[in-house]
Amino acid sequence: MCKLEKYKTYIGDWKAAGKPVRRMKMACCKHFIEVPVPFDPSEKWDSLMGCPHCGELVMKIVTSTSAVSRR
Repeated sequence: MCKLEKYKTYIGDWKAAGKPVRRMKMACCKHFIEVPVPFDPSEKWDSLMGCPHCGELVMKIVTSTSAVSRR
């Protein structure tokens, strides 16, 4: 299974479980993806991730109200 298929399966399962997502524009290739976000408004999640479209490594920063990626 390719990276994009794995991403689609993961996000599909996350959404099917009723968990929140936000749309995010990838800093590397400008594609939009959906990413999991925290339920708690006071939480911020940050991590490195590989873009499911181009494979470049980016920093992902998400809160309950926003999601951004940075090179």
